Amino acid sequence: MLTQLEEIQKLRPLNNLVELLMSDNPVTELPHCRLYVIFHLQTLEILDGKSISFEERQAAHSRFIQGCRI
Repeated sequence: MLTQLEEIQKLRPLNNLVELLMSDNPVTELPHCRLYVIFHLQTLEILDGKSISFEERQAAHSRFIQGCRI
């Protein structure tokens, strides 16, 4: 059960992860959860049964890239 967005980052080493179902996790109620997951799990193609669009990838990048800069 995922309750915090930061827990998503634990899945990053799964390089072959292309589909993820998170709909029953409390974290999905948090704002921008889908974009956060798309940004941090870049190998995903399908999230909660819905294909990830190029536009979503751009939106995720725009929203979260600044927090990742060193």
